[in-house]
Amino acid sequence: PDLWGHVRFGQAVLAQGHVVRHDPYSYSAPGHLWVNHEWLCEVLMGFMYNALGSFGLKLMKFGCSAAAVLLVADAIGESGAPILTQIAILLAMCAAICPQIQFRPQMFTFAGFAAILALLSRFTYRGRAPLWLAVPLIALWSALHGGFIMGLAALGVFGATAAAWDLGAGRGLRRGATVLLVTATAALATLLMPYGFDTWRAVLHALANPYTRAIMDDWQSLPHDIVQRFHNSPLSLAFPLLSIGIFLALVASVAIAPDFADLPMLAVAALIAIAAVTSTRNVGIATMAAAVPLAYH
Repeated sequence: PDLWGHVRFGQAVLAQGHVVRHDPYSYSAPGHLWVNHEWLCEVLMGFMYNALGSFGLKLMKFGCSAAAVLLVADAIGESGAPILTQIAILLAMCAAICPQIQFRPQMFTFAGFAAILALLSRFTYRGRAPLWLAVPLIALWSALHGGFIMGLAALGVFGATAAAWDLGAGRGLRRGATVLLVTATAALATLLMPYGFDTWRAVLHALANPYTRAIMDDWQSLPHDIVQRFHNSPLSLAFPLLSIGIFLALVASVAIAPDFADLPMLAVAALIAIAAVTSTRNVGIATMAAAVPLAYH
């Protein structure tokens, strides 16, 4: 239901040559301040639709979906797991997240989060990675979809866990401090986008607004979603149950092989899993986050 509104808003920005800061559509509050924090996604949607029509939109969705899958495949590859294990986990992940790959701005969160996973996976299993790429990535992501906050959360919990673990092991704070510095710089970089602090206000308002969770299906809790699926479409239960299965497999594999060399990646997976239980819109990225340490263990 969002689709044509997003296309129209992007066409308006393209026509005017700048972001639209006042609402031209409202009949009850015309001209009210409009913080359209997904403006860049809409510009891309408007451009693709103007150029290629519906085919352009499908091409754009394919590009985001392909980027997400390929980047997670790269992240899983860094684990050093046997290739058949990597393929099995990747295919299971793709099947689980299928229903969430819709043509909405969230598709950029799937691609962006996969890119963060690829960077953190390389940093974990190789000991080095171009983490600075997260700074422009998060800045652009903040203009594409509010899910950028999950990318920052993943970076932050990774850095904090690495710092605490390394300090306890007598290895110092260098690894964790590096990631935390990148996290802070990336957060500041979001302020360079046209709406600046207002982008954060819009995202935090959506998170705190009780009506968001009351009205929007994908903002409701995972247990509520499972009950609704059971009553309305029992076959669709296969998707959330597959995601839950992937996470349970991760828990079991860590219990069987308790190697905590990738503890920061496990912390990221745990954080996003909690976010998924709270809101079903996070189930897809939680499945992606669990796939990487599952392959390693």
